[in-house]
Amino acid sequence: MDAAALLRLLFADRRRHVVVGAVAGVLWTGGTALTSIVVGQTINAAIDGAGAARISLWILAIFGAIGASALGGVVRHRAATLLSVDGSRLAERQLSDRVLDRRGGVEAPAGRLTSLATGDADKTSQALVIATQTAGGVLTLIGVAIWLLSASLSLGLLVLVAVPATMGVIFPLLARYSERAADERKELAEATASAADGIEGLRAAHGLGGEPVIQRWFRSRSARMHGSALALVRFEARLFAVGGFVPWLTLVPVLWVGGGQTIDGTIQAGTFVTVVALAQFISNPVMILGETLRIFASSRSSARRITEVVQRPFVVAETSPRTRPTGPVAATGNGARAAIEVDRLTGAGIGPLSFTVGEGETVGITCVDDRQAGSVAALLGRRAEVTGGSIHSGGVDLSSVALADRPRHLAVVDTERPWLLSASLLDNLRLGGGPVSETAARSALWAAGADDLLRRAEVLDRPLGERGLRLSGGQRQRVAIAQALLMATEALVLIEPTSALDAITEAVVVERLRDTARPPTVIITTSAPVLASCARVVVIADGVVRATGTHPELVATVPAYGALVGTGS
Repeated sequence: MDAAALLRLLFADRRRHVVVGAVAGVLWTGGTALTSIVVGQTINAAIDGAGAARISLWILAIFGAIGASALGGVVRHRAATLLSVDGSRLAERQLSDRVLDRRGGVEAPAGRLTSLATGDADKTSQALVIATQTAGGVLTLIGVAIWLLSASLSLGLLVLVAVPATMGVIFPLLARYSERAADERKELAEATASAADGIEGLRAAHGLGGEPVIQRWFRSRSARMHGSALALVRFEARLFAVGGFVPWLTLVPVLWVGGGQTIDGTIQAGTFVTVVALAQFISNPVMILGETLRIFASSRSSARRITEVVQRPFVVAETSPRTRPTGPVAATGNGARAAIEVDRLTGAGIGPLSFTVGEGETVGITCVDDRQAGSVAALLGRRAEVTGGSIHSGGVDLSSVALADRPRHLAVVDTERPWLLSASLLDNLRLGGGPVSETAARSALWAAGADDLLRRAEVLDRPLGERGLRLSGGQRQRVAIAQALLMATEALVLIEPTSALDAITEAVVVERLRDTARPPTVIITTSAPVLASCARVVVIADGVVRATGTHPELVATVPAYGALVGTGS
């Protein structure tokens, strides 16, 4: 989807409101022009000595034209508001659907995505809003031109040439205004991203004493945004001043020529009044046409920024629907039925990998290269494309499972870098889906070694703050472990579950996890105490399995393993 396709989608999705708004726009602007014409005819009727009854009819016509214009204005404004809100929401949904798509491929600062989802989505929807004015402006301009030329060919031509000519002075300024507005939005997006990054790293900055650095960094970004915004406002003020003054220049030749024609009787006085009024009036439709070009350019620019994210290629492909095989399941080294079977798995620079995890077992995976540990986790969680081999969980070939259903079969939880909502602790524990009772939540927190949290009053109902910043790094990690324990899944993969814990707390977590009922588990880690608690450990180096055994066996027989994880237990 490119920018033009996104705009077409917005128009197609909200075409009914666009049509209603356009019709109302015709009534709104057309009613205003008609009012001027009817006023002129009333003046002519009065000068010609028409009776009271005829003049009364003209007066009623004036009220009718005013009422029609007012009704059209109300309906158009309502339609424009709905288009602005709904169009912005639809553009935002296109962006959010892509960002949240399980196929991945979108890596961007949170601040930039926020700016796109708010500012650029709103700017994109303005194309719908201006369309309701443009229809009315164009049709009314055509009708006014016909009336002017029929009333006085020379005077009509003068108005129709002079007004666009004088308004042509403003159009180049509108183009420059659009460029400055784009610069201002860019600076705003960068400042928003800087603010988000600064807030996210605030706890670390406090520990390092780096608050002044963050302040200077954000002030620099903020100053650039402030300067860009001021420049835009100053230019906008000049633009409005010129836009308010230039249309009056049209009156000079119109008054000169029209006044002469009125004096020599070529046109009537009421017609002259109407011409003067319409000369002022048509500057508005002409301005709307200029605004249409500017707003469409701005909307297209914002739509392009959104579609740059929406168009990013996916990292993995969605699974084609087909029957899920439940054929023969491999056995573990102990002869037990394998709950997880990884068979000659390749992808992301890894493989072939082969290992099994039995029912009730915990198997550790340790990688000599940290980057390969991330690749293994990405393959197991289908965040990277599998190029060969297979993964079975509970006898189901996961290559046949839709991405959205995959966590129910094999859930990969990044307990090293937990992500928490600013909602309550209980709400965060429910992120794994399904109802979670307070009793189950407290049991999971205890199993995760979060005794310090459980000692707090009303701990489950307390908001955790932005990204869980009211908690320490170790507390966030233990909440992530509790989240994983509460998931409804057939098999579990944990990534460095104790990396942020001190040795004493780690020992508590390891002991409690050993005694806690949970699905068959793979733990990717270099922690010696965690690996010592596993039934078996798989050592990966250069992308392939180099050794498999218990922690003590590997410490004794594989020097690289002992050097990597130490000899602790």
